Amino acid sequence: MGHQQLIPSFEPGTRFRYSGEGFYHLQRVVEKILNVGFESLMQERIFKPLGMTSTTYLWRKDANSRLVSGHNPDPFDNRDLAIRIFDLIQKRSEPLSFWTHERITTALKQTGIDAPEPNEIVPNVAFSLLTTVSDYARFLTAYLQPGNAVLGLPQAARTAMRSPVSRVNSALSWGLGIGIEQTQGHEYLWQWGDNGGWKDFVLAETTTRSAIVVFTNGRNGMHVNERVLRASTGIDHPAFLWI
Repeated sequence: MGHQQLIPSFEPGTRFRYSGEGFYHLQRVVEKILNVGFESLMQERIFKPLGMTSTTYLWRKDANSRLVSGHNPDPFDNRDLAIRIFDLIQKRSEPLSFWTHERITTALKQTGIDAPEPNEIVPNVAFSLLTTVSDYARFLTAYLQPGNAVLGLPQAARTAMRSPVSRVNSALSWGLGIGIEQTQGHEYLWQWGDNGGWKDFVLAETTTRSAIVVFTNGRNGMHVNERVLRASTGIDHPAFLWI
């Protein structure tokens, strides 16, 4: 499969649009520079140090028994492929760090499995994260701690993430990878997840270092998320008008 060029549909910094392909491209850049499979990198640098024992971008032996099904899911479901890739890696002698995108694709071809499109390979930072509310809350807790040693984010990086790069309106803007909401004298950081039968939302307030994580497994889940956030904060959050 040949290389595919990613061409922005607008001038960077002028608008915001989520791109799964863009995030997966970043994953492959990291793998290329470090020569380490992304799942191994995340487990060793983030998930294990933070105690996120139920989190993976790959798959888990107990995933089928623990995974919550999404109601009214989209026809596309990558579970079968994720299990095949997990089984393939388990049967090989190479360490987890060996398994980059290119090596997974090669191994699939060697076993007679038709390799899917590049951005459908698992692990994939754009869609294959398996986690729990408590695990994700551990990540947010670390993010809200300026000097957290695990994340190792310098102040310049934190400032860039929380500084508007693309503005939606007076209340909403986007930093580097995270939404910024300013309403009723509060500044919040937020992000959402939308994958067929799953609708998720997280909200953090940096001044109080508090956060809310809500995961739902239905197409109407975003309405539930909105009600939870309104009841918890007493504010109608403009972010829900945008998503």
